[in-house]
Amino acid sequence: MLPHAISSFDPIELVRGVLALLSHNGDIHSRRIQEILSNLGVVSDVQVSSLRELRLLKEIEGLGYGYWVATPTRSVPINDHFSLLVSIAPTDELKRHFPSIVRAGIGRIVPTSEVLNLPTQSILSWRGLDERSNADLTREFIEHNKENFKSSIMPLNLEAFSIKETSLKEHTVIQEPTWLSYNDSRVLSYAKVSLFRTKVTKKYYRYFIGQIDHNGNFLEGVPILDYRGFQFGFSAILEKPLSVLVRRSGNAIVITLPLFPSDSLKQILTSMCKIDEDRYGFVWFCSNVECWELISSVFKKIGCEIINYG
Repeated sequence: MLPHAISSFDPIELVRGVLALLSHNGDIHSRRIQEILSNLGVVSDVQVSSLRELRLLKEIEGLGYGYWVATPTRSVPINDHFSLLVSIAPTDELKRHFPSIVRAGIGRIVPTSEVLNLPTQSILSWRGLDERSNADLTREFIEHNKENFKSSIMPLNLEAFSIKETSLKEHTVIQEPTWLSYNDSRVLSYAKVSLFRTKVTKKYYRYFIGQIDHNGNFLEGVPILDYRGFQFGFSAILEKPLSVLVRRSGNAIVITLPLFPSDSLKQILTSMCKIDEDRYGFVWFCSNVECWELISSVFKKIGCEIINYG
């Protein structure tokens, strides 16, 4: 029997409830998850996106070959007074043990005083990152790989990364990413290295670093898998940080990003903010003021400039 907590149709809580139920028997196979959720009326796309989000929050881990495992319940301190509670248990079930717990995005925030008996994981460990800034990591990546560039045939549709400045209001200029023809004088480079992309299909691009030498030869470097995170870091080392716009709307902080978030940034935003479904991941709402200190520190660490407006 499924927990009472998932009786109301919130897809994330419903999936949590099913996974919590199945996890009592150990590893969980996707076919069993799909079977139960389909019988409960959850369509395939929602099943996939929910599992992806719960994996992003580290509530579950993929074991390969279609198997999943629920991770141990633990607290992740986000400041001196509050913690993120990481657990596959539905929120209503957690409220039986932690009365002050609230949803923040799809994550759950609780006073640290209520979870002192739980195992603790640091925010850096939970995010899977070290203490270095995104700018430092990007600089190190370029320095490590720039000597291994190989001569290549220049693609016909080659574009290069740059930044455009836009006036938001009087005396306020924001910086946003843009893609230009490779030979445009506004293309940016660090240590003569630029970020390039070339279209692979109608919707997808291949991203990589490279350079065009003084003879006009095209030298291609390694591919960039986290191309969104790289844009933030690349802009930061050029001292042209991309702008994150922030304004208050009632009790919420409205966050507008310059580009779709990388996975590491999306992990924080998904756990602590609500997404504006109509803005394709560019706009998020933070309604829990206790989360904002951490969110803003993450923006600074990835190399953004936070601009308050409105």
